[in-house]
Amino acid sequence: MASYHEEHQFTRFSSLDMLNFSVNIYQEGIFWNLHQLCMSLSHLLHMLRVIQCDVVNVSFGETAKWNNDGRVAELVSQAVNNHGILFLSSAGNSGPALTTVGAPGCTISAGIGVGAYVSPDMMVAEYSMREKVPHNTYTWSSRGPANDGALGVTISAPGGAITSVPDWNLCGQEMMNGTSMSSPNATGCMALVLSGLKKRGIPYSTASTKRALINTAKNVESADIFSLGHGLFQVDKMFEHMSEHHSLPEDFVTFNVSVNGGRGIYLREPSDMLVGKLQTYTVVITPTFVTNNLEDAEELKQKKEKIAFQVSLALTCGDTWVSIPTHLEIMNTSRQFSVKLDVESLQPGAHFTEILAYDVSCIEKGPLFRVPITVIRPERHLHHM
Repeated sequence: MASYHEEHQFTRFSSLDMLNFSVNIYQEGIFWNLHQLCMSLSHLLHMLRVIQCDVVNVSFGETAKWNNDGRVAELVSQAVNNHGILFLSSAGNSGPALTTVGAPGCTISAGIGVGAYVSPDMMVAEYSMREKVPHNTYTWSSRGPANDGALGVTISAPGGAITSVPDWNLCGQEMMNGTSMSSPNATGCMALVLSGLKKRGIPYSTASTKRALINTAKNVESADIFSLGHGLFQVDKMFEHMSEHHSLPEDFVTFNVSVNGGRGIYLREPSDMLVGKLQTYTVVITPTFVTNNLEDAEELKQKKEKIAFQVSLALTCGDTWVSIPTHLEIMNTSRQFSVKLDVESLQPGAHFTEILAYDVSCIEKGPLFRVPITVIRPERHLHHM
């Protein structure tokens, strides 16, 4: 059997179990990789670096209490920031309750968490619905925000299809759905965008790519933002955006948002809703340069870019219950500003807004970073004797 990477050959362990496997052979047979049902994440990411992979999908998720912490977060962050591998992962299938997004896709800042979307045409063709209903996300698609205040779901993609399944099912095709389907769909879309950029010789980084993905995603009015994220993946819009806006000072910069150790503001406790209580928070923004496999000469160039880095930002928010400054000057060091919230004016229910930071020299390229704010205002029930 030849290397799958070259000949696309595979075989089975036996005709009884119907479990397929393949091998990849490197350095004239010195290294072999056996591909079967499972593989450690550390080995997977190492292999992706060896073959110089650009984008990877991981349709796996689990509940996690801590964000941006642990061995998995360390490995994913290294793959994205140091080696230039875009990491997409399923948001989880634990909806519709809020704060049900899973790890690693929605709990690691370097990753891209993908929710599951269903269109009216999908409902008719795949689920035999008698009537079309508006565009939406699946009810079971996990919802944000993450427990540290981040939105959680980055974007959404179609999460269902009648598709081929392994032979051990004794069935050629099945109706399948899940964020484990929406995430590879989005990964394929990302591969299309990156292929076009490479073809045209347009430079990009993991930082600029994720920012363009978010800024060009299409909003769906009938879906809630906690399950949809910033919107639906738009291949054409994203490619046009990155073709027009590239080679910018912030292309290799991620802007890490920190609010009391979290990645956003999330209020849901009764003590947060006391009458007359104004909430004041300090938001810390830390620019971080990604290396993305830079050569020595490029690293020297990036050091000079770090010294010269300075951007004038306009801060905006569309909700009057959020009070913020209008300007932030940022350079290659942590900067902070104060946010004041007046949640007393809010009606019971879930409220979400964002503080958006625009480069004043080019508003058209979209926000450089966002500070998510979620308030879950409880309903007060009066019990009468």
